[in-house]
Amino acid sequence: MNKNDRIRVNIAHITEDGLKVSGQLPADVFEIEENDRFETPNPLDYELTLSYSGPDILVRGQASTLLRCRCDRCLQYYDDNICNAEVCHYLGEVTDDFLDLTDDVREDIVLLFPQKCLCREECKGLCAECSQNLNALDCDCTAVLEAPNAWNQLDDLQL
Repeated sequence: MNKNDRIRVNIAHITEDGLKVSGQLPADVFEIEENDRFETPNPLDYELTLSYSGPDILVRGQASTLLRCRCDRCLQYYDDNICNAEVCHYLGEVTDDFLDLTDDVREDIVLLFPQKCLCREECKGLCAECSQNLNALDCDCTAVLEAPNAWNQLDDLQL
C-alpha cells in the first residue's frame, strides 16, 4: 500500500458542522495473506464524519467490504458483505496537523471477519463417505456411525 492509499485528514478542515470524508482503500490495506478460507479482493469503503468534542476529536461513520469466503462445511465459495455501521473513535488531544485513520478503520472491519465461514446457517456440508455436497443432492450412502465417545462410559459408572 502506498502513502496515498490512506485516510489522512487535515484537522484544520474540521468546522463546527464537522468534516465528512469518504472513499475507498485498496484491498491490500487488509494485509492478510490469501488462504483457502477467504480472500480480500475488494476495496474497503468508508464514510466518516469528524467533529470536535472540546479539544478532542470524535470520528463516527461506517466502513464495509465484500469478502470472498469458502464455506467450512461444503467448501463452496460465497460472498460475504462485512459492514460496520457504527465506526466510532474518540481521539484525545490531537497535537499533529494531520490524522491518519487508516489503521483504526481497517481494524474495525478485520474484527468483523467471520471466525466460522458458512454459506448459510442451514448448510448441510459434505457426505463423510462420498464427499457429495448435500446442499445440491442427497447421496445413497448409509449413515456414518458415530465414533465411540469416551464420555459415554461415564454414564455406566455406579456411584
